[in-house]
Amino acid sequence: MNINSTVISGYQSLNDMSYLLNGKEKALLVTDKNIEGIPAVQALIAQLKQQIATVSVVNSVPPEPSQHDVAAILSALPSRDVDLVIGVGGGSVLDVAKLLSVLCVKNAPTLELLLAGEKPQQRTTSLLIPTTAGTGSEATPNAILAIPEKETKVGIISPVMLPDFVALVPELTTSMPGHIASSTGIDALCHLIECFTATVSNPVADNYALTGMKKLFANLETTINEPGNLQARLEMLWASYYGGASIAHAGTHLVHAMSYPLGANITCPTAWLMQSYWPPACVLYVLRR
Repeated sequence: MNINSTVISGYQSLNDMSYLLNGKEKALLVTDKNIEGIPAVQALIAQLKQQIATVSVVNSVPPEPSQHDVAAILSALPSRDVDLVIGVGGGSVLDVAKLLSVLCVKNAPTLELLLAGEKPQQRTTSLLIPTTAGTGSEATPNAILAIPEKETKVGIISPVMLPDFVALVPELTTSMPGHIASSTGIDALCHLIECFTATVSNPVADNYALTGMKKLFANLETTINEPGNLQARLEMLWASYYGGASIAHAGTHLVHAMSYPLGANITCPTAWLMQSYWPPACVLYVLRR
């Protein structure tokens, strides 16, 4: 799978977005209420409103969204006629932004058809900006939704959902408390290890996984002990991105498969489930070897 996203990386790298916004007239920004309140995100929204005529903000993405949440967001949109979708947040926000980028185009399949397996053919321009360093959603073709009626989660998967632009901006992650930074870091580590040990692992996925693990092991503890260390924060964003890129080329397996039924039934961050299932999964992997 080709990942053709342009990655923008570094401190204050979004201070001037004019080159990204040129020619755009209607933007949809997807986030949640906590992230929306971060001063750097407020500055980002102000910049968008200065340069784009119409900016709609969706701030109602819940943790672990279901198909009903996405349907409610769609029905509340003032218009689906947008030429830029921007996702700013953690994995749930980015997954919903990816879905909206393919649902807000002419002749788009419905959400129900996407859940039934129909593949999207096009998307509007998209920019994904992670505020946690764990899910790697900005580098995957996946959007994961809870299906409460079936007590599980499903993935809508298509390379069409890969964004045009990704921005790894370390100052947007400094508001994470230590326990969130550590749990999302473990989420990234699970991605990297699962992809490296997958039966369909390959040299491309392995390269991403090993590079990501090197960055994660060198910087995770620093981000917890030194929350303002922007270089460590940036390296963790890259570790998370490489985890997502590994998923795009190999995929996760046992830990994530075991977590889906439980994650659909309880309100719990995905990273906590990863930590719970990771040790027994490692034991099973060793025994099978």
